[in-house]
Amino acid sequence: MKKKKLEADISFDFALIGLITTLKEYKLAWHLNAALGIQLAKERDIEMEFVKTQNIVISNYFHETEHSYIRMLKNKSISVFDEKPAFMIPELNNFDYLILARGFEDRMTLAKLKDTIAAIPKMQYVQIFDTDTLKSKENLIF
Repeated sequence: MKKKKLEADISFDFALIGLITTLKEYKLAWHLNAALGIQLAKERDIEMEFVKTQNIVISNYFHETEHSYIRMLKNKSISVFDEKPAFMIPELNNFDYLILARGFEDRMTLAKLKDTIAAIPKMQYVQIFDTDTLKSKENLIF
């Protein structure tokens, strides 16, 4: 029997920013709140189940207004049952956190957002990514 494969073209309406830092997630959230004038709050952890690989649990902080949102995700799984480290976006395994931002263009440009985050103490590296080039971009849909 011939198999058919469903392919869906998904557009991502947010900017993806990767962060390398030694800060703990709650400290990073506090610094982001102060630097950006937002109120990131701890949300329920995101649990992702994969067919061929191990399941992961991702820490999640979220701030939303009427027309915008910022979500801070820990890239590395926080599950204590993992034998080896699992990442939300495996090709970005050098990055500790991921920021998903949408709708802040009226307040600041993406470059200004990146520079503001880079100015946070103990922030080692900040990079903006094009989600279309990521192999694991479907992991950002939850």
